[in-house]
Amino acid sequence: MRHHTGGSVGKRGGQKSASARLDAVLHERDEKSEMQTASSRAQGERERAGRPGARGGTDVGPTKKAEAREHERHRLERKLGRTPAGEAGLLHEHRAAGVSREELDAAARRADRRVAHRRPPKR
Repeated sequence: MRHHTGGSVGKRGGQKSASARLDAVLHERDEKSEMQTASSRAQGERERAGRPGARGGTDVGPTKKAEAREHERHRLERKLGRTPAGEAGLLHEHRAAGVSREELDAAARRADRRVAHRRPPKR
């Protein structure tokens, strides 16, 4: 059996150039990544569907007040155009164009003030 040891291979006999092979590998990797992302998103949706009222990571605060603060912060951030990680199958947050860190920090401070004056919800 003969092995090719250098450069690109011509298209004679159905062989692809190195560039074409690389493109094919990258395309396959992108497709595999998209399938894994879709699979992860579907799994997260199935897990949340099995828990009534599940809303993501904000449900596991150390106190009910902390949970309420996180819910309020996420609500305010959604209004600004930020989707927190763990929602809608996202592994990382998503921000709409123009949403700044300063705006998100201000939303967190507003959530702190609003929740500080409320009684925590009962479990």
